[in-house]
Amino acid sequence: ATALWCTHGAIIPDDKSVEYGKKCLRWARAADIPVVNIGDGFAPEGMSETEAWELLRSRLLEILKVAEECKVYLAIEPHGTFSLTSEGLKRILSISDSEWLCINYDTANIHRAAYVESRGDEFEWKMASEAEDEVEVLRQIVDRVRHVHVKDIKGNECVALGQGDVNIAGCLQVLKESGYEGVLSLETEGDFDAEEGQKLIVESHRYLTRVLAEIL
Repeated sequence: ATALWCTHGAIIPDDKSVEYGKKCLRWARAADIPVVNIGDGFAPEGMSETEAWELLRSRLLEILKVAEECKVYLAIEPHGTFSLTSEGLKRILSISDSEWLCINYDTANIHRAAYVESRGDEFEWKMASEAEDEVEVLRQIVDRVRHVHVKDIKGNECVALGQGDVNIAGCLQVLKESGYEGVLSLETEGDFDAEEGQKLIVESHRYLTRVLAEIL
């Protein structure tokens, strides 16, 4: 495993995010997993932006203490009120200049300014205000990226890399120019059967192999 998604990983709305953030970091250290991914999450209805920011800041700093102790990267994934825009990501990174606070970049979440929030067997789309260009956003924060979810979509449907609307090749070029040496982790949203998933994996691997050979 190259990264672990944090249980109770939506920091702002989940009161258990600090407790479980710390547990996941310690578990990752014991399992020799270098990155724990976490998100800001969306502020509950009625909570002001100022209140949401202060809650995110205080909880993130508390979790980060354990990341530094464990020497495990705490990677913010675009998953919430602030993190789905370039300015929001930079603002979160400004909370600390610790090398252990970083980004798990999700190409599709940025492209559509949204992500799927799951709760048990149910899920719903969470939307930000306006989508930004995934290549330009990456260019602005690439020096703090330590893990990448390569994901492509057509509309709101996950498709094999290179078959959707996300500029995967452009993102890979930015990563190459920055000297990124981390993982490219294929992610989907699981809304298909195993046979379809296997086909998506094969086609995505073929695309990645070809594009990486062209730009490296």
